[in-house]
Amino acid sequence: MMHAIRRAVGGRPETGTVVILHADADAFFASVEQRDDPALRGRPMVVAHEVVACPSYEARALGIHAGMPLRQVQRRWPHVLVTGYRAEAYEEASVRLFEVFRRFTPLVEPGSVEEAFLDVTGRDRGDPRGMAVALRAAARAEVGLPVSVGVGRTKLMAKLASRRAKPDGLVVVDAELEARVRPRLRLDELWGVGPTTYEKLHAAGLFVVADLQGLDEDDLKRLVTTAMARRLVSIARGTDDATIRLPGRAGRSARAGRCPRRGPGPRSCRCSRAVSIVRSRGCSRSTGRRVFPAASRSSSATTTAPRCSSAARSRPRRSTRPSCGPRPETCSSARPTSGTGEA
Repeated sequence: MMHAIRRAVGGRPETGTVVILHADADAFFASVEQRDDPALRGRPMVVAHEVVACPSYEARALGIHAGMPLRQVQRRWPHVLVTGYRAEAYEEASVRLFEVFRRFTPLVEPGSVEEAFLDVTGRDRGDPRGMAVALRAAARAEVGLPVSVGVGRTKLMAKLASRRAKPDGLVVVDAELEARVRPRLRLDELWGVGPTTYEKLHAAGLFVVADLQGLDEDDLKRLVTTAMARRLVSIARGTDDATIRLPGRAGRSARAGRCPRRGPGPRSCRCSRAVSIVRSRGCSRSTGRRVFPAASRSSSATTTAPRCSSAARSRPRRSTRPSCGPRPETCSSARPTSGTGEA
């Protein structure tokens, strides 16, 4: 399916069609570091502590991904630069990014600290691509970060479009393209369809959305849960979710470190493992940024030590300590592609 969505596809939904944007800052942590330090721009670098939380696209081109042990990076790519976490910098960037989003529409559903779904129905003046271009330009000018945007009629299509747009691009899935692409969607590309669920569908001879045609919820409930059966039927019929859910009191803020509402997009398993290891260190404050080649990382490197919990103090001090605040974005989900911007 992803091969069918071309980069920078132009299009205009029919009158009255819901228009959803999925805006996602590319390699968020790494992009913030490259924004703030010109010496990092265009060079392979990672934000990491013991495991890689977010590699730059230059690092991804080498094969580095989120969740990779830092020692492995040090051994294989000694020229790659490593930075620690700077929670305050990521939080500030996230706040400013969402301020940009909310200028375009109040209907913003945070997916994580650097991505969100935006309902711009009726606000795009019939030109969703033009609005997406304006949003990307505003994020670049005001926050200094590259943002990829996908446009679609539902969250599913918008998210898949933004994934295809990366890095730093724009893809619009109009009605004609959706009609071609939707039946060809692989079931294991759909949110919530994990390995176990996919194995059951696979065993029943179901591989792509087109295979679901003619099946109803009762048929699918013999294979999967009721909720999943309902979701699969809606995707096959093109009636899947396009509702923007505004954060309530418990998840009002999309700021880093506050556990914003997760959108329907998948979190990277490798990123989740990376965050688990980082948070287990128990730090309560961010460290000053340190940049050093992976090969030269050593405990003798000077840095400002953050205040950590008693559990963290019981461990040997490292040269770089991350904050426990922000959660890395899904920075391993988008494969590097050549070219930037709209075609």
